[in-house]
Amino acid sequence: MNYPVYATLETLQTKADPDTLTKLSELPERTVERLLNAASRAVRWYTRAARYDTDDYYLPTDETIRTAMADATALHALSLIEMDLVNDVLSGGVAAGPEVKSTSENGASLTFDNTAHTTALNRLRAGHLATEAEWVLKDAGLLAARPLIHFRGW
Repeated sequence: MNYPVYATLETLQTKADPDTLTKLSELPERTVERLLNAASRAVRWYTRAARYDTDDYYLPTDETIRTAMADATALHALSLIEMDLVNDVLSGGVAAGPEVKSTSENGASLTFDNTAHTTALNRLRAGHLATEAEWVLKDAGLLAARPLIHFRGW
């Protein structure tokens, strides 16, 4: 089965800010293809409980849903580019280098608490969607909600 890719290079180019567009243009073509596949996979994983009709290529037939999935895929890919996480994500985190957490010089010691930042980066490295991409899918009604359990009398 060939899995669908929801966004294209053109989609990325139209949504990218100038700095991200520069980073995008520096990526090899094959890396961009892999990035779009990975971002589409993440969108597909997040929307696995959503119900919608698809065409012969497994793309949504409803234009609103198709657009939301393309936008979410593009926004996720662009977030990875902006944060310089493309190689980290495509390598499963192997490409991530060590981070300096504290330093000392001439007897002075300085420690940074970057827990929230590191947690967010690791979340993206692990394959979770960027927040903005999640918002797009939520707005389109594509993310599963908690199941409603209805009890009828005892």
